[in-house]
Order: sequence, then structure tokens, then C-alpha cells
Amino acid sequence: TTERAIALRGSRAAPAAVTQTAPGVMATVGAAGAVVALAALGASGAKAGTRKPRMVQVARQSVETFQQNALEYPASYEKIADVNNKEKDADIICTIGPKSWDPEVLVELMKAGMTVIRCNMSHGDHEEQSMKLANLEKAYELAPEFKGKMKILMDTRGPEIRTGTFEVYNSKKELKAGQDFKLVTDYSLKGDESMVAITTEQLPKSVKPGQRILIQDGTVILEVTEAKDDEVLCKVVNNCKLGEKKNVNVPGVKVDIPVVGEREIKDIEEWAVPNNADYIALSFVQSADDVKDCRKHFGGKDIKVISKI
Repeated sequence: TTERAIALRGSRAAPAAVTQTAPGVMATVGAAGAVVALAALGASGAKAGTRKPRMVQVARQSVETFQQNALEYPASYEKIADVNNKEKDADIICTIGPKSWDPEVLVELMKAGMTVIRCNMSHGDHEEQSMKLANLEKAYELAPEFKGKMKILMDTRGPEIRTGTFEVYNSKKELKAGQDFKLVTDYSLKGDESMVAITTEQLPKSVKPGQRILIQDGTVILEVTEAKDDEVLCKVVNNCKLGEKKNVNVPGVKVDIPVVGEREIKDIEEWAVPNNADYIALSFVQSADDVKDCRKHFGGKDIKVISKI
């Protein structure tokens, strides 16, 4: 008799029964239902049932053979983080404004991982930006372990048009539909309900009567009535409230404004360089020449340029 034993997955439990699955074939079945052994296949030419089949017990394999041992992991995410290198290859840049420039808040930001302070020149003059750095020095006094570790990034305004400021800081002016309103190119002038300054001298040369000027993401709509050398006369189209330093857009009109203009040069030479800025974020970069023009004003200092494309 030819005997063949086929070992399948075993079970820890002892066989619960012996059953006949087919003539001449006996199967031992474990309690879990797994076949442990098959035996007594008839020899060639032998008749099934002419001789008593002999049981062959196949060595059982432990279920553990087919299980992967449980891996041990740290009990918390903090421990997982602790096994990594503390040195960061990437900077965490935080824009600092009125809600975050207090020394105590700066300390919390540094503890949370901030490595770069972003000073956005579209909002705030040199005096305000310098105040942020003065507060950073106060923050170092509260947390000396961070002294000298923070980097400074100055973000340029770039070739965009914004409105100026009012006599009352961060105030809003209510405008009525149909009233006259002026946009003037003298940025030193403080605005009111009848006029506001803008950041470019090119706008009066670029617009014509009948064209619309959208301010503050389109919430303030003006219609040009006349363009003079240094101002644009308009009619207010809708009832609205105008805030300070809001964006200005003229649909369908390209205003020729350089990426590195007089404002950017002044910000770089009179603020970024004296304050040892680490980065200049150059807004609305359009060519390599823009980056080269920016570098001309570094005074030999090693300042990195971030091209905002």
C-alpha cells in the first residue's frame, strides 16, 4: 500500500474525531476543524476496503509558527518623536502681527518650533517692523535658550497696488454710492472719507474714464471719471467700508510696476540690511533679472533670496 501523509495547518487542540471522508481515506479532524492527517490511500490495483487502513499521525505544527511576534512600539507619540534627530532641515516661518508680537507670545511660538520671523512690508512701516525685533529681544530675555536662533525674513510688497492709511490707525471709512472719491499717488497723505493714497504713481497713467477700480477684494467699487498726473477722480459705485492698506485691482488693465521698485529698494537698504535679515522673500518674481536687481542692494551681506513665483 502506498501511503501519503499531507500536513496542513495544525491546531493546538488534540484531534476531536476520526471520520471517513471517502472509501479508504481516513481523516483526523482537530477540535478547531483543521485536518491533521490523511492516510491509507489504496495502492495501485488494490480494492478499497480490502485491508484495514493504517493511521499515520503527522506532527502537528504550532499555530505560533504562523503568527508574527507582536512588535513593541513606544507608548506615546512623544516617545516616537524623541528618537528622531532634533535638528530640523526645514524652517518654520511665522508671520508676526498685532496678535503675535508680544514677547510672551513670541516665546510660545519659539517653544512650538518657530525658526523664522516673517515681517511683511505690505503691512506696517519700518518703525512697526523694528518694534517686532525689539520684542524678539525681550522674548530672548524670557527664554535665553533661544537667543540668536531665530532668523529674520523680510517679505517685499512687490508690484501690487495698495491703499494707504488713515489718521486713526486701523480704522475704516464709510463710503456711499454716488459720492466722489480720489486716489492720490502721494503715499505720505493720510486718507479720509473723500480720498486715500495708493502705492504706485503708475495708476493715473494706466486708467481711463469709465473703467472700474476694485479695492479690498472687490468689496469697494470705484468708477473712473478723470485721470490726472498724480490722482484718479472716481465715483463710488456701492455702499461700503474701506480699510487701510487694501489691495487695488483694475480688471483688464496692466499697470507697469517693477518687481524691485523704489519702495523695495528702500525696504532692503534701510531696514533689511541694517537689521541683518537672513532672507528676502521677493514677491511676484518674473525673471532672473528680478533676483539680480534685488541682490544689488544687499551691501555685500549674505542674504538669501526666496523667489515667490
